[in-house]
Amino acid sequence: MNGQRTLEELRGAILNQQVGYAKVRSTPSNRYKSRKLFVLATSHNNKLLATIIEFVIDCKTMNLYAMSERQGEKLFHMNENNQVSLAYVGPAENYFRDTPGVQIVGKAQLLSGKDPGFEEGLEIYLPTIITCCLNHAYRP
Repeated sequence: MNGQRTLEELRGAILNQQVGYAKVRSTPSNRYKSRKLFVLATSHNNKLLATIIEFVIDCKTMNLYAMSERQGEKLFHMNENNQVSLAYVGPAENYFRDTPGVQIVGKAQLLSGKDPGFEEGLEIYLPTIITCCLNHAYRP
């Protein structure tokens, strides 16, 4: 092999990093489980912006979903220029050897309540909010 991965190998590596591929394979209903912090880079009129935002991956489609406030600058950027870049770096004991990470370049699609795909995105993202809240519930 010449150092390049097949699409299936790449998909498996991303899913393993983001949600634990074994979970996905062992439980068919486990389409999503994990929220990860990414750096989202956007641009508009030669103005760059890097924003930290949580994304959830749909393990079947490999789509990433996030929610944001309506008036955020990143949304204005993506409305005018849908080209984005995402970067994720996970914790590692040895950053020179074992750093887990992924960089993605692609097109963003902003969805609102009436858009096709909004319900599917909400179905993917909403359970992670509930799980996150339950896992971090206040305990006196």
